[in-house]
Amino acid sequence: MSDSSYNPKTALFEAFPQMKAVSKQANPIMESAEGTLLQRELDGLDTSWARAILYEAEWRINCTCDDLAASAAVERLKEALELVDPPGARVQDHEGSFAPSHHLAP
Repeated sequence: MSDSSYNPKTALFEAFPQMKAVSKQANPIMESAEGTLLQRELDGLDTSWARAILYEAEWRINCTCDDLAASAAVERLKEALELVDPPGARVQDHEGSFAPSHHLAP
């Protein structure tokens, strides 16, 4: 008996082939990011900012059809991983927001 259950990710990628291409390009970056962030967390560092961007990129790739926004989120993730001292969840900007990277979103 074959399993013909519905897979929403497969359906999304069939309907939006460009998103499948973005996902294929982003997978190695996102897998590497996971390892990098895990090591930083084991070292006691705050990874909340980069994690938020990683989760956004995952959501955009797996749950939307906006390939441009997904690609932009992956680029922001790469930038966040390069920062030696990225902002954390407890950092406020000059206006008092606890969302220091909100201006980077498309």
